[in-house]
Amino acid sequence: MSKGRILIVDDEKDIRFLLREILEDEGYEVAEAPHSEAAYGDIASKGMPDLVILDIWLENSDRDGMEILSDLKKRSKTLPVLMISGHGNIEMAVKAIKLGAYDFIEKPFNTDRLLHLVGRAFDTGRKRLGSAGKVDFVSVSSDMLSTLKAAQKAAGGEGRVLVTGAWGTGRTYLARFIHQESGRAGKPCVVLSSRGLEAGMLAEALAGEGSVVLRDIQNLSPALQADLLTRLNAKPEARVLATAGPELESVRAEGKFLGDLYDRLAVVQIEMPSLAMRRADMTDLCVRFIEERFARFGSAGGIRISEAAKNALFPHHFGGQAAELQAVCHRAAIAMMLEGVTEALPKHFALGGGTDAEAQSLPIEGWLEMDLRSAREQFEKWYIEQVLARFDSNVSQAAAFAGMDRTSFHRKLKSIKDGDAEAA
Repeated sequence: MSKGRILIVDDEKDIRFLLREILEDEGYEVAEAPHSEAAYGDIASKGMPDLVILDIWLENSDRDGMEILSDLKKRSKTLPVLMISGHGNIEMAVKAIKLGAYDFIEKPFNTDRLLHLVGRAFDTGRKRLGSAGKVDFVSVSSDMLSTLKAAQKAAGGEGRVLVTGAWGTGRTYLARFIHQESGRAGKPCVVLSSRGLEAGMLAEALAGEGSVVLRDIQNLSPALQADLLTRLNAKPEARVLATAGPELESVRAEGKFLGDLYDRLAVVQIEMPSLAMRRADMTDLCVRFIEERFARFGSAGGIRISEAAKNALFPHHFGGQAAELQAVCHRAAIAMMLEGVTEALPKHFALGGGTDAEAQSLPIEGWLEMDLRSAREQFEKWYIEQVLARFDSNVSQAAAFAGMDRTSFHRKLKSIKDGDAEAA
């Protein structure tokens, strides 16, 4: 389920593409507009978005960003508008804030800061991040039920919580669940990545009255560890929840993590069970993950997992835990939608053991070993080829199915062909 709808208004195509990729990866629905006419057209057809990211300077546009900002704030005083510019200055930023902008960020922007501001814009009033989708867990397994019981107990207090477990088990999801079940549920829940975290961003988050989730604290720099310890000793307004992978133990053993900081963060410690400990949940998890992807593409649900598919999935070693299962299920959903079926078969999961030609066409193996950009490129290539094959190379029909205009689809197809030619 989408976290909310964001409209990006920027005359630079590359910036719109980059922002869209970042935000869609975080679960937002994103629309683009290169000028004011397109922006107002989107609003007229789809309604007011939940957030607007607006460039101050717009070429070939009837109105510049400041004019659009002023007009939008007249239409909706609660609409958060995040201004961006490559030529900004303090005076311009102050003017934008006075007109009602939520905040101002300069290009080139820091991705973590951008996501932080987007999250804060949703959370602080207007449309709180996560309100579009309640955090809940699929679970009948005893280990997961015990974990949820511990999480609900922790939510009832104000103590800091450290959620541990392997990557992909859903540590951050559980931390958000604790916030949701706590007395701070109506207030913001800000999630921050510990790698590359800036002191100013940390200070801003801790000043809030909600919860702050620090992801993968084993990646905190020595300077940020000391800074965080000082701030915790000063008893900040926000409740701090943290997550950590197994690497934290070796980092502590090597003396690279402050003992006092660990003691303050791990007042309550909860471990997320591995997927191997949650085998009883796998069928329900698969149904949910596939239905997520069906819903995103506007397709009907009613998903079933065949017995043969269960037999193929259950013995498989998911080194990436529930996150890997989710990725496999999302790819299965695409294959199922292309066939127009709602029952998942072994070939749709393409785990490498089958002989079905269609299953072998999915480049599954190695995707989780690639960086995000490479994996996305591999998936897009496979997806475009499959959609074209379904519609007998009719670009217009394939583009319509993919939810793209014909020009963008053709451009994507050309880039794939050019890439294949270079690799040849």
